Amino acid sequence: MNVLEKIEKKFQFSYPELYKKMYRDQFLDWGEFGSDGYKETYCEIKKNPPFLFFAEDFEILSFDQIIMEMESFVDFKDYRRIHPEYQLIPFAQNGTGDLYCFLYSEEYKGQVPVVFMWYDSNNADIKSRSFQDFIFRELLEMVVDIEGGDVIMEGSFKENTVNMLKTHKKYISDTRLKIIEEIYSRELRTFSSKGLFGEREEIGLISYEELRSLLQSEIGFDGLNKTFKHELSVPVVPVVKDDSNNQ
Repeated sequence: MNVLEKIEKKFQFSYPELYKKMYRDQFLDWGEFGSDGYKETYCEIKKNPPFLFFAEDFEILSFDQIIMEMESFVDFKDYRRIHPEYQLIPFAQNGTGDLYCFLYSEEYKGQVPVVFMWYDSNNADIKSRSFQDFIFRELLEMVVDIEGGDVIMEGSFKENTVNMLKTHKKYISDTRLKIIEEIYSRELRTFSSKGLFGEREEIGLISYEELRSLLQSEIGFDGLNKTFKHELSVPVVPVVKDDSNNQ
């Protein structure tokens, strides 16, 4: 029994088939990045980048971390107080501890959406209806509004996008692969957009406007980007019988 099967058995759920395939392909393994030899390790791994390696502020969880988080979810003392109607299975995090999770609930029976669970609130955002849709979204979002310090800009941006597409294309449908191939073949350019504080410029292969249009046309559904509360309104506290009066 492999580690995925052990987690499934322990917590009574089944991972999406595509996630299982990535596990069998060792595509979920980012390796170890210690302080010694980081540069050499990074230079080697980016030639064949594993799952979303160049996605900004995204880090795969180890399976020990996944088990630890899931055990916390069902602990009545855990500050997040996850409602039992939501079964959340984390698989990645960002730098501040927010989690990317698979969502299993009656509302999405037969589907396994990916949600972004905020560390400092009881809210989660629905990123996609399926794991396949999530991959498509992430491959697009990593080439919009790029900054100089983004991981995909380390070394050659063009080489990084070529390598990213090379290792991910087997997990993408032919239709969506054509879309990403066309976008990744473009040159970086500057776009103008309007934000809360006026007009701003951003560098990327696509603009936020094109990104929103593509997400709506390719993976759009009623729940996309919906925010929901996942906590119990009242914490569940186990009743402890006091036998002191019987002594």
